Amino acid sequence: MKTKKYIDVEFYEVEDDRAAFVEVTYKGRDKRTHRGLMMLDTGSNINAVFGKMEKDVELVLSPDDENGKEEVVGIKGTKEQMVQVCFPFTMGGTAFNEPFLLMNRQMDEMQVGELPVVGVLGNVFLQRYELVVDYAEHSLHTSTIVPKDFAIEQCEYFCPMYMGLKYYGLPMVFVKETEGDQEVVTVIDTGSADNMASRMAVERYGLPCSLQDETCDITGIGGTVCARRGRVEFGVKGFASERQLTVNTYNDDFMVVEQPALLDVGGKDEEGDDLPPVEMLLGSVFLGREGWVLDFGAQAMYKRRVA
Repeated sequence: MKTKKYIDVEFYEVEDDRAAFVEVTYKGRDKRTHRGLMMLDTGSNINAVFGKMEKDVELVLSPDDENGKEEVVGIKGTKEQMVQVCFPFTMGGTAFNEPFLLMNRQMDEMQVGELPVVGVLGNVFLQRYELVVDYAEHSLHTSTIVPKDFAIEQCEYFCPMYMGLKYYGLPMVFVKETEGDQEVVTVIDTGSADNMASRMAVERYGLPCSLQDETCDITGIGGTVCARRGRVEFGVKGFASERQLTVNTYNDDFMVVEQPALLDVGGKDEEGDDLPPVEMLLGSVFLGREGWVLDFGAQAMYKRRVA
């Protein structure tokens, strides 16, 4: 019988707007205990450890790695082969020994404050341990919600996760032009500081958008893409009650990229139709400012109503 691990750790505080991180410790080749940071990445369905850790930690090939490598789709749609290894670490006094994919060295220089970023905890980890990425409390903790006792009416915003997790392996919401009917598949991505959108999607769905002239680069798994900063007006669909839909409206900063989609999973829905591509994502700065709670135990995303 599996023993449930109870976790309650605060986000690692950073001075600037970044993704969500938690502190971990691990044993190095020198037999000493080292500190590092794991990025919480709901926009990823894998756990990953960065290539720089090979020289500091003895990484053993995972017994689950039957084929030697696993294919991962990167930020530009490129595919990359990664080896699966075991990386033992401790978080909040609880020990873990999870399978991780060994990422190439393009992310090796990531550091927040005095601590290096050693890897990524993705949805597979958050779901397995029924964790909550809680921007209202600035913490990662075990879910304690009993779904049948959860009152949607207590929330300013509520959206179930199950459809996104079922078809995309990621938490999803639907974004729309505030007065329109067309919906944009949008990932909730704690691993990205910024909101992102495809320029083609913004124009196609009629989302009001103002763009700056200067461009900047965004680096992720699989490479770098060019983007322009801007503001986008949009609505996020949710539920006001079990039977009543609602749309929360926002006007927020975005990184707008020229590529036609952010992610195309290429799958089918229950009717056999092609799944639409992911064309937008909402990042950590937005989620933190709004105080969203991403509960992988209850499989729900919500914002608590302030009394």
